[in-house]
This record gives sequence, C-alpha cells and structure tokens, in this order.
Amino acid sequence: RFARAARLVKVRDSQLALLSAATSTADIAQDVTLALKEKLDDSVRQLESTAELICDALIICHSDGLIDSFNSAAERIFGWKSKDVVGRNVISLFRRISGGEVTIEEIWNLFNEAHEEFTELDDPIEYLRGKRRSGELFWVDGNITRLERTDGTSIIMLLVRDVTNRVEEQRQTKLNEMRYRSIFEQSFDGIFVV
Repeated sequence: RFARAARLVKVRDSQLALLSAATSTADIAQDVTLALKEKLDDSVRQLESTAELICDALIICHSDGLIDSFNSAAERIFGWKSKDVVGRNVISLFRRISGGEVTIEEIWNLFNEAHEEFTELDDPIEYLRGKRRSGELFWVDGNITRLERTDGTSIIMLLVRDVTNRVEEQRQTKLNEMRYRSIFEQSFDGIFVV
C-alpha cells in the first residue's frame, strides 16, 4: 500500500511538473508572439510611412491585378482617391498608346521589358500610357517587383512616375536638332561652329 501511495504521489508530482512546464512554455510562446507582432506592426508602419514619402505612385496589387494599396502620390498622379480605386483592377489605370485597353499580362510584361532594354536616360515605356480619372492619357515609366508569399500567392508592386514633361522636353530637343541640322545642310554658305 505504501509503495502504491508513493507511486501516486510521483505520478501527481510528474503531472504537476508537466503542467507547469506546459504553462511556462505557453507563456514564453505568447511573449515571443507579442514581440514578433510588435515588430511586424512597426515594420508595417515604417513601410506605410515610406510609401507616403516617395514622389512616385506606389500601387500594390494581387497577381490578378486587383489593387490592394494606393499611396498619396498615386492619388495625385492618377487623380483617384485610394478608397475609390482599392479593389478595382489595375488595368483601369493604363491604356495602349492607341487608347485601347491592355491586359494585366501586358502591363506586367511591359514594365518588366522596359527596364531590361532601357536605361534611365532612354524613352519611357513606348506602348503604355497612364490614364487619369479625367480620361487624360500621360507618359509613364516605372518599375515592377513581384513578392512571393509563403501561401503561394504573389503581390505585385508597381512604382510608376509621370514622365510627360521629360518626354516633351526630349521631343522638343530632337525637333530643334532637326531644325538646326536642316539649316546647316541647306545653307549655301560655309558655316563653322566653334
């Protein structure tokens, strides 16, 4: 009887020790989870602050093109409020140079290809225009980044800038060069430029 009672006490003590260890482990896991959540919240706030500081439009979409986030620069450039465009498809913000609609694959490909072929000094994307809320088309340039999630889905980040002024300046420069070249080529007098 005494041995049986001693065994029961040992079992009870073991169960209490296991319960105590499980409780301690749960408390530690909760502390780690809270610390990770705080760090994640800080990172999200930092990302949101950075997105508001940049001058380029930052559009975050799902891979199917549905807009998830639209920074204040995007609101200014495209003329839409974030609340009005989130949930819509990004294709509504772009058109072909002819004014026709583009597909989501064309947008992804054009932004990818533009930066494989061109440098910052070259022309912006040739076949794609941004479309303001008013319907006005404008020249765009930008970058695309695809972020793969652990659940197998992806997020697309488009960084878009309005380069209409730059394009117009480049066109004006080319036009002026052609005019001056024409003057030199058609002149019967000798011209010497120093």
